[in-house]
Formats: sequence, structure tokens, C-alpha cells
Amino acid sequence: HVLQANLLGQLARIAYWRRNMEEAERYIREALEIARSAKDKPTLIFILRQYGNLVYRSDSETAKKFLGESIQLAREIGDRRNEATGLNSLGNTFGFLDDNQRAIENYEQARTIFRELGDRNSECMVLGNLSFLHTDEGDFEAAEREAKTALAIIREIGGLQLRAGAEASLAN
Repeated sequence: HVLQANLLGQLARIAYWRRNMEEAERYIREALEIARSAKDKPTLIFILRQYGNLVYRSDSETAKKFLGESIQLAREIGDRRNEATGLNSLGNTFGFLDDNQRAIENYEQARTIFRELGDRNSECMVLGNLSFLHTDEGDFEAAEREAKTALAIIREIGGLQLRAGAEASLAN
């Protein structure tokens, strides 16, 4: 059941990238049903987050509900990485809705957890999200601070792909 749910989730992702939202939602709903019936929390966390990420632009209330549920389940089983990943996704949803304060709150929580886990790449991803959000708000000082912090981390850890993205972000 778990593998079936994951494969349906992958098919949903493929349909999404092909811009076939109806098919993507059909696959992800089936994956969610299977994941719930299997009572496998890690799989359910993944499918809930994936569902939220698929629909946050078309159905933000469903996205917030499923992302929130994925975060809660991750907390229940002590899965800090999935908690942080869900918080980052929820930050994206709030950012899309122009609820920047709630987006920042979720991003900051995700960043703290990634830092505690020693996941510097994911911390940089969140810093990039914060920088983009601050740029959209017109808070260029905060945007620059976040981008420079991410760039310093990337240079420290030697992430060449991430460094190019951070340098491009600073140029914009």
C-alpha cells in the first residue's frame, strides 16, 4: 500500500508538471486515501505535503489544511525534517496568499529546525524564500541580509550550484 501511495504521488507530480491539474488531483486524492488506510505516518506526511504543494495556488484552504496536518503528524512522531519541510511549504502558501507575516513565521520556524538539524542546504533554501518575500514587500535591507546570510553559508559549505543561485538573487 505504501509503495502504491508513493507511486500515485509521483504520477500526481508528473501530471502537475504537464499542467493537467484534474489528473494530478485525481492521483493525489487516491494516494491520500491509500496512505490514510495504510496508517503509515511517514507516507501520510509525505502525501499530505505533496497534496498541499500541488493545490496551494488553486485551493489554498485545502493546502493549508493538509500542510498543517502533515506538520502535526511529523511533530507527533518526532520527525523534525518533515516538520521543517512542511513549515517551509506552508510559508510558500501564505506567501502566495500575501499573508507575509504568517509566511515569515513559518519560514523562521523551518529555518530554526533545519539549522538545529545541521541541514545547511535547506536552511539556505528557506533564507532564499525569506529574501524573495522581503523583496516583494519592498524591505530590501532584510532581503539583502537573508540573501547574504545564505550566500555566506553556501560559500562555507562549498555548494557551487546553490552559490550561483544566491549570487543571482543578490543581482536582482
